[in-house]
Amino acid sequence: MINISQFKTLSPTSCHWIDGAKQPVGSQAKPDKALPDYAKESFYYANTHQKNGGLQIKPASKGDYEGVYIPYENDKATFSKSIVSGFIASGGFSGCTFQLYNDGNGRVLGTHIYQGGGQHRDLEYEAAVAGWELLYTWETNGLMNDPTMTKSGFVMAIVQPNVIDIVAVRLTGAGRSEKILAQNRIADWKNYNGGAYGGSVGGVTTKPVGRGQRAMSV
Repeated sequence: MINISQFKTLSPTSCHWIDGAKQPVGSQAKPDKALPDYAKESFYYANTHQKNGGLQIKPASKGDYEGVYIPYENDKATFSKSIVSGFIASGGFSGCTFQLYNDGNGRVLGTHIYQGGGQHRDLEYEAAVAGWELLYTWETNGLMNDPTMTKSGFVMAIVQPNVIDIVAVRLTGAGRSEKILAQNRIADWKNYNGGAYGGSVGGVTTKPVGRGQRAMSV
């Protein structure tokens, strides 16, 4: 499985999600009645591939995958299945929010939360009612700084038994990482209870803000 150092090395050459016109996995009904109607399970089982010094992320089979990829959907808060270890990735950010939750059973799921047109499809209150614990938030509104409207944000979270490493980057229209926008490490995530804790990765020390860590700008 890819690690954060490899992601940071490969993504400046290229970082592409290639769905091959496949459709994401998704439940036909909300997994918990506490979640709002705009919450939707939508994800791909996925694997990473190195090609020409860059990175490709492609759909994989349920029985042979390294992680999950969460697609953007208009006016929705899309979320992945819960995983014990592996990667959680999502792209196409230009104002939306990415969050990680402990599902209450010692597994991690990610969300791609729509924000636009005056709508913010937030899940925090409902997720708490459903028993999810918020671990991390990355808000992208204003971060792309792109009058050409060709750049977007991409985030890669590597879930390990005791640590989650996260890097968020800004991609050019050609799919190359041109800047690391946030970099965090969440230590002892299974025992997180809303209290203060921290860690560091690449010299960047994380600090929690409210419930769950906020992305630390680099």
